[in-house]
Amino acid sequence: MKEVKLEYVIISYKAPIIYRRYTKSIIMGPKEILECTEITNDFTNLKPYLAFVDTRIQINLTSEGHRISIELQKKIKAVAQAVLVNRVGERLVVKAFTEVSKPPYPMEVFTEEDKAVEWLMKQWETRNIY
Repeated sequence: MKEVKLEYVIISYKAPIIYRRYTKSIIMGPKEILECTEITNDFTNLKPYLAFVDTRIQINLTSEGHRISIELQKKIKAVAQAVLVNRVGERLVVKAFTEVSKPPYPMEVFTEEDKAVEWLMKQWETRNIY
């Protein structure tokens, strides 16, 4: 397994899943968005992957970070994304963000990690990517 620890996130790759586990609350701008994307691209060799994002610590985006995030969604190789949150109320916030950003891949929100990973693997199998 590959892993990088940054000041605010631990990014690891256990094929086919990229795990981003945020370790401290942060407002992400272009620098942080591009940093995470570069690490993901390096770990996956620009091949398709599944994304698991643990946002149980509060993560926000600057307006510029949001714009870049939406642009990158169209270019990255994510097949599906699962977002882990603490509570059901947070699920609604992430779902609202998803409605605005409209990612080009399936995205679901979970409160349990094992269910999130199970859902991701079903997405992988459904698309016959091996």
